[in-house]
Amino acid sequence: PPGTMTLDLQRATTLSRVRLLNWDWTYRVNRYRLEASADGATWTDLAPDAQETDRQGWDDWAVAGDPVRYVRFTGLSGSANQCVVISELEVYGTPEPLPVLEVSKAAVNVRETGEGRFFVRLASAPTGNVTVAVARSGGGTNLTVTGGAVRVFKPATWDVWQAVTLSAAADAN
Repeated sequence: PPGTMTLDLQRATTLSRVRLLNWDWTYRVNRYRLEASADGATWTDLAPDAQETDRQGWDDWAVAGDPVRYVRFTGLSGSANQCVVISELEVYGTPEPLPVLEVSKAAVNVRETGEGRFFVRLASAPTGNVTVAVARSGGGTNLTVTGGAVRVFKPATWDVWQAVTLSAAADAN
C-alpha cells in the first residue's frame, strides 16, 4: 500500500541526482513523490513529474540546490493492487566536509598507573550532530582512552571543550 520511506544521509549532502527503479518485470506503473529536506521538517519536491505521470523502469532525476540531509519517497499509486513497488533507490551527491577538530594539546604525558587529560572541540559550527571517536594512535601500548572515547558535538554546543581522559597501566616487567 502507499507509504513513505525516508533516507537519512547522516549529514548535509549536496545532491547531484537520484535514480529510482520502478517495478518493470511486467507492465506496471507507479506515481510517487520524491522530496528532500535539510532538517526533516521542510520538504522540497525533487521530481514533480513523478506525481503527475505514470512511471515505469528507471527514473533518473538530476537535482541541484542547497545541501540536504533527508530524501523521502512516498508511494502515491500503482497500477496493480494499489501497490507501489520499487526495486532500487540510489542517491548521488557530495557530503559537506566535516568541521575540523581542535585539540587543546599536541602531546599528553601520562605516568605509569596515572591519568592524563586533553580537550577537543570543533573549529566551526556543524549543520547537524557530529560524532567523533577518539583512539590511541601513538605512545605506549599500555595507554588507553578511559573517558571521552566518543564525543558528540551539536550545532548549539560545537565550541564547548569536551574532555578526553587517558590512562596508563603498569608496565609489564
